[in-house]
Amino acid sequence: MTRALVARRCFMAALLPLALLLAFVGCHGDFFVGVDQADASTAGGAPGTGGSQHASDDAGHAIFVPASSDASPELCTDPNAQCPGVISCPGTQETTLTGTVFDPAGKTPLFNAIVYVPQSTPPAMAPGTSTCSQCAVAVGDYIAATTTDVNGVFTLKESPMGKNIPLVIQMGKWRRQIVVPSVPACETTQVPAELTRLPRNRTEGDIPQMAVLTGACDGIGCFLRHVGLDAQEFTGPDGDGRLHVYRGAGRGPDLAGGGGGTAGDCTGDAGACPLWTTKQDLERYDTVLLGCECGENDQTKPDKFPMHDWLNEGGSVIAVHDQETWFKNGPSDFQSVATWGPEDASAPGPFVVDNSFPRGQLFLNWLSGAGGIASDGTVLLHAADGSASIASAGSQSNRWIFDKGDADASPASVAYLSFLTPIGGVPGANPSEATAYCGKAVVTDVHVGASAAPSNAPIPESCGTGDLSPEEKALEFLLFDQSVCQTMLPKGLPPGPNEE
Repeated sequence: MTRALVARRCFMAALLPLALLLAFVGCHGDFFVGVDQADASTAGGAPGTGGSQHASDDAGHAIFVPASSDASPELCTDPNAQCPGVISCPGTQETTLTGTVFDPAGKTPLFNAIVYVPQSTPPAMAPGTSTCSQCAVAVGDYIAATTTDVNGVFTLKESPMGKNIPLVIQMGKWRRQIVVPSVPACETTQVPAELTRLPRNRTEGDIPQMAVLTGACDGIGCFLRHVGLDAQEFTGPDGDGRLHVYRGAGRGPDLAGGGGGTAGDCTGDAGACPLWTTKQDLERYDTVLLGCECGENDQTKPDKFPMHDWLNEGGSVIAVHDQETWFKNGPSDFQSVATWGPEDASAPGPFVVDNSFPRGQLFLNWLSGAGGIASDGTVLLHAADGSASIASAGSQSNRWIFDKGDADASPASVAYLSFLTPIGGVPGANPSEATAYCGKAVVTDVHVGASAAPSNAPIPESCGTGDLSPEEKALEFLLFDQSVCQTMLPKGLPPGPNEE
């Protein structure tokens, strides 16, 4: 039975309990994304760009309506009624929406974004991570849903037809709700790219709550600015921006030119670091980015169990070079994720993608399309930014990019690796259930965007809005790849990125 016919016959679900169960899968096909419970909205306000006007649904969620549209969307909220606008087309024709999902900057296409027409108001989202619920951020009931391919392209078939059709683009807790002004029946409608990028700020949609620890030896403080996050979202830990800034040891860049507030002090000069002293400190956040502090600076990290325990309950972290101390010198299970080499070893390249596992091949295809692969198949990383302190990946880790090494000059080493937490996973309730995971860590030996030039210039003031560097492109894939998982998938859709 086609999805259109399922939608037309939803009213039959009330006849029998079994029919109700089956129709629920057909009419309501829930996606689940991310790893955190959704119970509070972060959307609201007015749009910043794009020639659109702002509207909201009954729950106050931000919706972007193109200027040519004159009405808010009408959601199908009755589970036993025919979803309005879903019709059967003659022959092989279908009512289809197509387009490309981009990062917030609108430059880089994103793989495995969820695109769907909601049947009811999408559920709200709570910032932060405090429980291991694997895939508890649901997109809610939908009429039609799909995911983007490796080039960021989506083809959403059996869409409703009519005016002001609501459309949601989502990757984890990044979510934008828009309205397509007109969808002709049994035709293909191209959705403009300006509408299908992820939100740049809270007025455009939902954004996860993140933190960045700045380090003078890499440019990760500017990474999210280059991804497209608005400068006003950079605030101190007491601000309402979606990126809280903390200064690291070794004269990490300060906060200036953002949304206000004072950067959190993790230099060690003012006592304990307010970002990671306790697990509760970290639970404020969905993702934490840790820049290289030009040394391990373990004096500011005397207790590594809060980070360990937060990751085990669903947090995600991106750690650059010396921040691998959380794992190398952390609890024993974290020490096993890699074989660690000398801290100051260099990695001159050439760098290549490990495509020996399925997602590695997808990563290679995506990075090639994004302009990150040279004609000889190597990754376009700045050789001076690389280190070789990760000798090899452990059995629980995925190696994404590695330095092939030179038998006469340098050994092979790992440039990017990731692993799921807790190590070994959470066993299912019975033997037939798969092992589940909660959080994810990405560790890179490449100093992101630094071009071998240490800097303590304040962020986001010094960042600029240029194109992503090759190492930033590689990291962008892993940033968004770690934020999505899907269960209860309609037949034919690909598995989520956490299913590695």
